[in-house]
Amino acid sequence: MKISGPQGTTQRFAVQYPEDYNINDIDAVVRSDIPKQRPRSFKPTSMTVIAKEKNTILYEITFRDKFSQKLLSQWKVLAGDLKTGQDAGWQKEIAGGQNYNFPLFNESADINYPIWPWDADKQGFGTLANFCGGYIENAFSENQDTYIDIELSGGKTSLTSQAINYDINLSSVEPLPNIAKDTAKSWWLQSEFQMPFMYGYGCEPQPGEHMYMVLPFINAAKVKTIKAWINGYPAAVQEYRAPRNRGVISYYVDLVGSAASRGTNRVVVYFSEQE
Repeated sequence: MKISGPQGTTQRFAVQYPEDYNINDIDAVVRSDIPKQRPRSFKPTSMTVIAKEKNTILYEITFRDKFSQKLLSQWKVLAGDLKTGQDAGWQKEIAGGQNYNFPLFNESADINYPIWPWDADKQGFGTLANFCGGYIENAFSENQDTYIDIELSGGKTSLTSQAINYDINLSSVEPLPNIAKDTAKSWWLQSEFQMPFMYGYGCEPQPGEHMYMVLPFINAAKVKTIKAWINGYPAAVQEYRAPRNRGVISYYVDLVGSAASRGTNRVVVYFSEQE
């Protein structure tokens, strides 16, 4: 059997076998020789049995190689102006603060979607709630073709037959955090992201293929100042205006040529809002 999925991601899939098969006699093993990998850079693919029911087995697989992160939803936050933060060295690492999931209004029970700028004002959102987290555009990732051998054998797995739950575990709704309505006008935020690959100097692709970190806001027009640092080094925050609606603004950082590198990276963002 052949399956495929983005590198580093964990996914579940079910296989339904003929009714005359005894599922306790079925062995499913990932082929390590297809596709061929160099011994020095070999990346394993793990697969486990999650549950069994009648003639169906539910598997979980983690595709080989490192995960290519797209969303930046977990951020450590701390209120403070630019001078206070820089004097304390927060551009390198924020000391203290609390972790929140962004957007702050995400999965909140009393919020109606979509959120437009005028809706945010009616909700009484503060400056911090205007920030919606971040995401990485064009992050390098490959689909990993994976081959699985399925055989009938006399061996038995340690997992006994049990009902398979196909329902998706949805996050429960929570009340809007109090910090979403905080009146502070200046904030520092810190997050981390993984890059399994990064272009080096002299081999940059054309601009359309660069990796960009996008920093969206509900109403970017309210932003007075925005700065960013990657791994402690300044990163240029650029402004993009939609060609057909110049009032729609996005902020982004071009990661190519920045201090971002392969592996774990830390990004610190400071922004303030108009008084």
